[in-house]
Amino acid sequence: MSARSVVLLAHENADDHHFDWMLDDPAAPPLRGKLMTFRVMLSSTEWSFPDMFTGERLADHRRAYLTYEGPLTGNRGSVTRVDQGVYHPRLFTPRRFVVDLAMQHFRGTIEATHLQHADWLLRVIG
Repeated sequence: MSARSVVLLAHENADDHHFDWMLDDPAAPPLRGKLMTFRVMLSSTEWSFPDMFTGERLADHRRAYLTYEGPLTGNRGSVTRVDQGVYHPRLFTPRRFVVDLAMQHFRGTIEATHLQHADWLLRVIG
């Protein structure tokens, strides 16, 4: 498969600060699909230490978030891009995926495993 886009946005509002990790859907034609989105608490500069962290699967987001920074509608805060790049999928199933990431601040392989509900375990494996 060809390289797909990935972005990490810092999402801040009055009550919360987290990161939205967004991956171009590998099942969709290039440049057409929505973005698979996970709420994570660590910036990509922290993903290797510890090498395991959790993510919460959110609703897919529009492709505009690959380049958008700024305020969100409905008093949902604002987003700022903190990392971006491409990924190559090694394996993609509904409950598990493995991706090779080449981002500005993180290069490595992440294995994501669905735990329950919207919870995922994200593990750096290379």
